[in-house]
Amino acid sequence: MERWTSEQSLILNQPIQNTVIFAGPGSGKTTVFTAFLAHQLDNRQIYSDQTMAVTFTRKSAQSMMSKLTGQIQHKQLLKKLRIGTFHGQFFRFILPFVKEMPVLLKSHEERKLIESALRKLLPISQPFSTQLIDDAVQIIMRMKSRYPIHGNSQFEMDLLEIYEKNKSVEKRWDFEDILLFSLFLFTHSKSFQDVMRKWEFIMVDEFQDTNNIQWYVLNELIKISDAKLFVVGDDDQAIYSFRGSSSYWLLHLDELIPNTSKYFLQYNFRSDIDICKYSSNIIEKQSHRSEKIMIPTSSMYGNCAAVTVKNEEEEYYFIEKLLLHFFSLKKNMSIAILARTRRELIPFIKLIPKYYSRHFYLTVCTFHEAKGLEWDVVFLLGAVEKNPFLRNVDSHILIPTSDNQNLTSEDDEERRLFFVACTRAKHVLITFFPQRYGGKKMNISPYLLESQMSIH
Repeated sequence: MERWTSEQSLILNQPIQNTVIFAGPGSGKTTVFTAFLAHQLDNRQIYSDQTMAVTFTRKSAQSMMSKLTGQIQHKQLLKKLRIGTFHGQFFRFILPFVKEMPVLLKSHEERKLIESALRKLLPISQPFSTQLIDDAVQIIMRMKSRYPIHGNSQFEMDLLEIYEKNKSVEKRWDFEDILLFSLFLFTHSKSFQDVMRKWEFIMVDEFQDTNNIQWYVLNELIKISDAKLFVVGDDDQAIYSFRGSSSYWLLHLDELIPNTSKYFLQYNFRSDIDICKYSSNIIEKQSHRSEKIMIPTSSMYGNCAAVTVKNEEEEYYFIEKLLLHFFSLKKNMSIAILARTRRELIPFIKLIPKYYSRHFYLTVCTFHEAKGLEWDVVFLLGAVEKNPFLRNVDSHILIPTSDNQNLTSEDDEERRLFFVACTRAKHVLITFFPQRYGGKKMNISPYLLESQMSIH
């Protein structure tokens, strides 16, 4: 039997009702999410064939089902329970209503169609860089996740129009087409509406990652079925705005859906005291956030340091020296080397097999990839202002951008990313500030300064 905190118990003992939970890092939100679902199913307060749980990745869906299997008493109830991503769930719902089975674009096929659209708009003979195509993919993704669909410039609208024509010729769908068609059916098909009325309880994890089209589809489902909605998220960990995601729906859910109960999970079961303190200093500077704090349950202070190095070479040398030290301890230990971009991580990848053993686990990944994970020791690379590895010059010049970009929003997102990276650490957090990075003289990261961590 789990031992629950008072704030967790409040959630677990509530009846079925519209609920929004603001859950900080390391607060056990997924465990509470699945425990509530298991409890309600076991007590027949909800029925599995009328309940839907939504996640944002297949891996999260598998993890959720694994947790549920360990928590629920009547395991046969899980056979009819629907757990999956927005796109996966609604793809199944729309299949009886399409004339032909939709063929979804694979990632490399989507990039090829977008590159073809770029060729028509940017008459350049040399090959496009990977970064340029990445930027174009993000533009398309961001526009299609909005509702109604719109762009920030004529260039973006032209890019989308050519891409849609290319896709139509190939008779393919992308993932956002699933939700756009679902929204069409909600407003134009009584048969579809009748089928969707069966749902009585809908749960969504990581709700801060919801984009506009996902919200509108979800809202239509709730209006038609009168289902109760239970969501969990953390606006401080909203790091996917480049995909069109927005924490707006999480922050304003109690206004959008009347009589929604609001709860907070503020106890951190992951990080030692100083890691929580320095991370809190960073995120408290964030604008437009929920009023919650991070309370460490650990009695240990942990080890935190910000280290000034001359350049990437000295950063690498320093980290390998520390890895040798930790490896020599021969203790069970997990360590992560995290960076804002994959390019910064390239020299460190070769260290993974070098330090592989039964008791020592080394991970090398980006801040985004680290979301939802944790390690005993975390090294943060390149704590500089305006990271030079973030964008290639050619993509910045070639893709026109609107003049009204929200720079404050970009700053906020970078702060949240730095916060997410810091809160992956359990016991040791070491951040590196290279005075020269990517061959350029650098200023220290403003988010590292906000942390008030001692800089050596």
